[in-house]
Amino acid sequence: MKTIYGSIALASISLILSNPASSNEALPESFSEYSWLLDGAREVISRETEFAPTTTCFNLNREFTGENTSSIQKERAWKEYNGKLIPLTGVVEEVKKIPLTDDYLAYFKCTNSESFLVDFTVRIPNEMKEYAFELTPGDRENVYVRLTDYGEMVGVSTELDTFSLERGNWKTCFAYLKTMSRSPNKYEYSCFGDEEKTGFGSLIKGAGVSQTLGALVENDRTITFTVFPENPRIYVAQIKNNSGKDNYYSYSGNEDACAISTNYVEEYLGSKENQTWLKENYNEIKTVILETEGLENLNDWYIKNYVIINNLSDEKYECEQKQLLRLLVHIAYQKALEEGGLDFINEQRG
Repeated sequence: MKTIYGSIALASISLILSNPASSNEALPESFSEYSWLLDGAREVISRETEFAPTTTCFNLNREFTGENTSSIQKERAWKEYNGKLIPLTGVVEEVKKIPLTDDYLAYFKCTNSESFLVDFTVRIPNEMKEYAFELTPGDRENVYVRLTDYGEMVGVSTELDTFSLERGNWKTCFAYLKTMSRSPNKYEYSCFGDEEKTGFGSLIKGAGVSQTLGALVENDRTITFTVFPENPRIYVAQIKNNSGKDNYYSYSGNEDACAISTNYVEEYLGSKENQTWLKENYNEIKTVILETEGLENLNDWYIKNYVIINNLSDEKYECEQKQLLRLLVHIAYQKALEEGGLDFINEQRG
């Protein structure tokens, strides 16, 4: 039975990966106004976010603008840096508007610069002109940028890494790379002007898996979409109230979109009949749910169960009942992240 179910699950995963639009994109009403958070998380996954080799501002500038290496050597070495993300620290020299464009160019020197020329530049889009205006000559700044070019006169050329999201109601989120860290390997984009409330980024979790998040912090609650890099169409949506009461959850699926709340779960499980139904129906699929054969990590396991629950009959299972089953899987997934990954899942099989 394990081998048969494992083969079916893996085949279904392959089908989904080859057809990423297979999940239903209609969000339940409680989440519909926040669909841009889901779009942002998926945008981050689609971007080239490889980090440049570890180096310092001084060494980077010396390697590509100094006379220590030939032009051929620079060209070859640049392939390891071109288009990649890097953190740089420098002292602002000046900021100018770029002719024939609406963008700005900030000129920096490395903090320990020995050059009379500029060490690196940062291109700033017009949508972030307030950011450009706040850069004051003489100030030391940390920037997180994408490498674009190099030259003798202006040093290494970089740009802020940005993308735009339509939020609805004529609002736009202009997201930029706000921070990055090599250990663990993570990065975060935020809506310019709303940095303290928004975030899109990669998060390394336990058991060697990563998740990509789109999050918004409001006065009394936090809305989060968690997306799996292996298949960005699959998401977990959560609205958590600061009071800890009546939180909402929605898991992507192929049926009409719906959400369940903590109040709904409590009321549903308050009925012995419903408890019996959930236990019996979970036990029917427990063997295949806990199957891990052929899977590499917990994300693969979650995706496999996404497929299995999708394939349950809509005539037998209402949307909320499928959501309850996904909730059980998600609880096990979260626990396994803390307790050893797939080994923890295997232990539950008895």
